[in-house]
Amino acid sequence: MATTTAEAEDDSEPPVVRRSRGSRRGKRRRRGAATSLPRPLLFATVALLAWVPLPNGGEPDWAGTLAACLVAGLLLAWCVVAERRSLQPHVPWVLPVAALLVAGVSAWSLLQVTPGLLPEAWSHPIWERAAAAGLDVEGVVSLNRSASGEALMRLLAACGMFLLAFLLAQREADARLLLVAILVIITGYALYGLADQLLAWRFAEGVGFKSRVTATFVYHNHFATYANLGFVIALGFILEPLLRGQAETSDDRLGRRIAAAITLMLEERRYPLMAAAILLLALVGSYSRGGFLSLIGAAAFVFLVVLLVSKVRAATKLSVILTGLAALGLVTWLTGETLLGRFGSMDLDEGDVRLLAWQMSLDAIRERPLLGYGHGAYVEIFYLQHDAAMGFGVLDHAHNDWLQTAAELGLPAASALWFAQLLLFGLCVYGALARRRRRLYPLVGAGACCIVALHAVTDFSLLMPAVALTFAALLGIGCAQSTAQTRG
Repeated sequence: MATTTAEAEDDSEPPVVRRSRGSRRGKRRRRGAATSLPRPLLFATVALLAWVPLPNGGEPDWAGTLAACLVAGLLLAWCVVAERRSLQPHVPWVLPVAALLVAGVSAWSLLQVTPGLLPEAWSHPIWERAAAAGLDVEGVVSLNRSASGEALMRLLAACGMFLLAFLLAQREADARLLLVAILVIITGYALYGLADQLLAWRFAEGVGFKSRVTATFVYHNHFATYANLGFVIALGFILEPLLRGQAETSDDRLGRRIAAAITLMLEERRYPLMAAAILLLALVGSYSRGGFLSLIGAAAFVFLVVLLVSKVRAATKLSVILTGLAALGLVTWLTGETLLGRFGSMDLDEGDVRLLAWQMSLDAIRERPLLGYGHGAYVEIFYLQHDAAMGFGVLDHAHNDWLQTAAELGLPAASALWFAQLLLFGLCVYGALARRRRRLYPLVGAGACCIVALHAVTDFSLLMPAVALTFAALLGIGCAQSTAQTRG
């Protein structure tokens, strides 16, 4: 059976039986109906991702709430379109398993704040002491019901964005459009951040870290994670010729092969190269050590995958990658004196505070390893655990997303959430390694996972809606294009 360009796929597929022209036309109509989407829905998603970083990275409560409502509205719009056009997205088995795990975490988050549904002994003792003092309160697991509700809302918003991007990226053309749009958005904010630093603009009064590139974000580490997500996209586009096996020549001389590969990427990938340069300069200007180290780790992962799957000769691949690493090192050396200086001389005060926050989180986990203290209730954990003699202000985050999640939700629920993310990361890795075409999308999704997982060790960037929604969108695009059944 002859196939159209949109239907062609060189991944493993079953033998094709010859059919009549009418059946072929009917199948093409059904397939087109199952994958076509109105462009306004994609554009609205892009507009949401472009808006979220504007109000201080989405940090204000109203911005996070509005973003969650808009994500829900876009999902509802997709459901209406799906019903009218009989859309049938392909869903890998990993997604229902991850969805069940996240649903269980969400249910536990609700149980933590709902009185009467759990044994009374599970409630935190502070509520019993409050009742003994004459306050009219009911015992629950969570130390802060309103904060737990807000944390659950933001988690569901990120899950909704993942699902929305997964549904919108079923066709490769739509997946590429979303990926390019996200790269343009992040690069635009990086350009603003550089201009803000060079020209002394101030988007928001009272924002700290004015000597560092933060763009519209309050905290420089949050912007570093955001910029790194864009850099991973740009790196994927730059290396795409290697993934496709296009950066090769019939000339047997190594120098000519390397020159041909580099020339091809410089000529055909000049826009991603420009974006990567802007994002790298913005990252270096943020002076974020965790951001820089997480970028190195993610870039190493991307390069490793390219070395494993590219059909280009090994010497050519290795030479091109080494050239890219040398360029990255040169830019950092020329522009990153302050950043490199921060590695050489640690800020002891900042380091002490971060280490104390980790120690308090570990102590809290040891005291309530199964139940936790309530989703989003880290400020209350701080007041219970810290010593007033320590002499620093209130810590509303643990500066480690892994420890904070475990302290708030308890180890069982936190492990379920981590395992769900691991499954999605594994799906993207599988797509990047096993597919013969369209490896770009799962590779970017897996690279984005590396970025946030590594930077989460020292900061809390995923608690910023702009970072969380952008990461969720990249992961959704990667999962949508990770299997051979995806068409378009």
